[in-house]
Parts: sequence; C-alpha cells; structure tokens
Amino acid sequence: MYSEEEQYEIDAWDSMVERKCRINGTFRGVCPQREGRAFCIEIECYRGDDSADGFMGWWDDDHGITTHADTPYEVYLDLP
Repeated sequence: MYSEEEQYEIDAWDSMVERKCRINGTFRGVCPQREGRAFCIEIECYRGDDSADGFMGWWDDDHGITTHADTPYEVYLDLP
C-alpha cells in the first residue's frame, strides 16, 4: 500500500503523536489540506501493559464528531 519510505515516515509520525499524547494528554496538529484547520488526537484507552489501545480524534472547532482508529495516522485520515 505504501512504499517503504512512506511507511517509515508514517510509523515515525505515529510514534511522535503517541509520545506527545502520553506527555501532554492530547496531540494538537494543523491540517494543511484543510486550510490550516486544527485537529486533536488522544489515546482512547490503555491496555493492562500500559500500551495504547486505539486513538480518537476530532477537529478542534467541532467536537461533535469523534473518529476512532488503531493508529494516529488512521485517525488523521478518517477525520471528516
């Protein structure tokens, strides 16, 4: 689906987002394809071993729709 280089960048982005979620509780980013619209991603819940079990995200200006996915990148892609 993705080239090796693209997958490496996606994995690196996912790791960075998860790390920031663990430190700050929420990752905030900006979507350049949506005219700079801000979004938020959080870890949905934790497993018994303290690993992340899913992520959720929403647009900062619209909390009415929350997207759930296995990885931060999937959340980002699924934002309506």
